[in-house]
Amino acid sequence: MAKKRGNNEGSIVRLPSGTWRAQIMIQGKRFTFSSKVKSECQSWIRSKQAEMDAGLDFEGGQMKLKDFLLEWLATARLALRLKTAHQYERLIHNHIIRHIGDMRLRDLRLDRIEQFYSALLQEGRGVRTVRIVHNILHKSLEKAVRYNYILRNPAHKATLPRVRQ
Repeated sequence: MAKKRGNNEGSIVRLPSGTWRAQIMIQGKRFTFSSKVKSECQSWIRSKQAEMDAGLDFEGGQMKLKDFLLEWLATARLALRLKTAHQYERLIHNHIIRHIGDMRLRDLRLDRIEQFYSALLQEGRGVRTVRIVHNILHKSLEKAVRYNYILRNPAHKATLPRVRQ
């Protein structure tokens, strides 16, 4: 009699092409990973299980940055002054959404955020604008960490441009 797999244990199968495919069901959704090496599939399943044990919300990680920022701004307005909320909204629409708004929360990385900041500077935006955009992005992604959409804040250790006197 075959051994029955437990829930969320995942499976690894060798395909006819010689590659390995790992699959795991999390919160009713199937996640798949393929590799030429079986050990990479095993480590991928272990990492997904660790993320699940840490309480990561996989559907929240699929959310696009622009959708999350608009939700965050709606709740952040309660704690912000009116003028500050208008400035945040303008910067979110004009800069963040235009450049990286279509990225998923789980795909955000430090290098992409720093590339975004340098792109703003190359467009001729001021250092102060880039720093305010960083504050908005950092605050909102901290909230995403608290909501368990992502494990850590990718904007946390971003290198910011220096203010020149």
